[in-house]
Amino acid sequence: MGKSKDYLVSVDQAPYYAIRFYPVTMGTFGGVKTDDSFRVVKADGSVIGNLYATGENANKVLYNQVYMSGSAVQFALTSGRIAGQHAAENLK
Repeated sequence: MGKSKDYLVSVDQAPYYAIRFYPVTMGTFGGVKTDDSFRVVKADGSVIGNLYATGENANKVLYNQVYMSGSAVQFALTSGRIAGQHAAENLK
């Protein structure tokens, strides 16, 4: 397989066990409702000042949608950036 023998380890004692493994990263989507700046929205539709929810803590993009592998990472990065920019603008 092209791997140097220096990195191979002998497995010479039984019993042996094996499993079929499919690496995936899964999370839960739900969280709180947010506006377009990722500010947390109350049940009455008003926002809670200076409280942001991003990534899997925000119930935005994937609400009632099909989960796609890797989407949590891009959403976490993007929502964090948007929320951070909005928060910074409001500090001025």
